[in-house]
Amino acid sequence: MLTTITERGQISIPAELRRRFQLKPGMGIEWIERDEGLFLYPVPLDPILSFRSQAKGETKALLRERRKDRARENKRCP
Repeated sequence: MLTTITERGQISIPAELRRRFQLKPGMGIEWIERDEGLFLYPVPLDPILSFRSQAKGETKALLRERRKDRARENKRCP
């Protein structure tokens, strides 16, 4: 998608991309410069909460596996 840079150095993020990546007003954008070019990464309003939400399913799976391990260990020990 093509956007235009204003004279003040501002750009607009197309609505389709804002919806797809759940970009909200007030969110930051991290600019990373690499040999290949510039890369933009959205920074959530609350990075800690965002990270915790992403790991929620993995944490449940980890706890489930730990319960199975504990049950196996208890069967071996009288």
